[in-house]
Amino acid sequence: MKKRFLYGIFFLMSLSGFAQSPASKPLSKKVALLVGMEGIKGFSPDKDLTNMQKKLKSLGFTVQVIKPKSEEEFKNEVADFELKYKETSLNMTLFYFTGYGFTRNQQSYLRFDSTFNSTVELNTIKEHLPYARDFLLIFDIGLPSTTNLYTKGLNVGVLNLSNNITFFIGCSRGEMASTLPSGEGVFTQAIITSLKEGMTIDSFVNEASIQTVRLVNSLRLSNQQPEIHKIITLPSLFEF
Repeated sequence: MKKRFLYGIFFLMSLSGFAQSPASKPLSKKVALLVGMEGIKGFSPDKDLTNMQKKLKSLGFTVQVIKPKSEEEFKNEVADFELKYKETSLNMTLFYFTGYGFTRNQQSYLRFDSTFNSTVELNTIKEHLPYARDFLLIFDIGLPSTTNLYTKGLNVGVLNLSNNITFFIGCSRGEMASTLPSGEGVFTQAIITSLKEGMTIDSFVNEASIQTVRLVNSLRLSNQQPEIHKIITLPSLFEF
């Protein structure tokens, strides 16, 4: 266990060369869109959304929270959010999603109801957000129980689409991406713990990933959660 934990830390600290990107500048003029999925019975995003909103507001973000019940509602809300800041010079746009997703024909989607019909392709979301110097998109995702993912546990992935666009994803098979006894997502809680004033994107991703490893492993000691089985980079995270 100790070797696996240390390996996870070493791997995370070497990810992607963040320090050379424009994202290494301190953040300001920040807006955030927080999205929680309510369309599937038995899952509530409320605790994660409330905690994320409180944290981001304390760091100077202007925050909007939405809980769309369909693809159309989601797209309309995002369009309104983009329009609101269209003429604003932003340093940071943060997008956060907590809910379910799946992969079909090598494309990854977010789900907005109990079917697989009301969906949004994950890779298209960024292009509909308000333009900013840097983008950070965070996803806390539960995948279908039939997904061919690492048997159990929380998987963490990070991807730089360009120098200023970062995807940061925690996902698990079956239930929501590992939850604490109090109902919050493990990955989301690690994110909230790691966000700090003046933090750069690269340092945030490294810290949140390490915090995820620590939190999941500590819960495993009390037989409440499995450990992280593998920390990987995208796009392999969604190639099933």
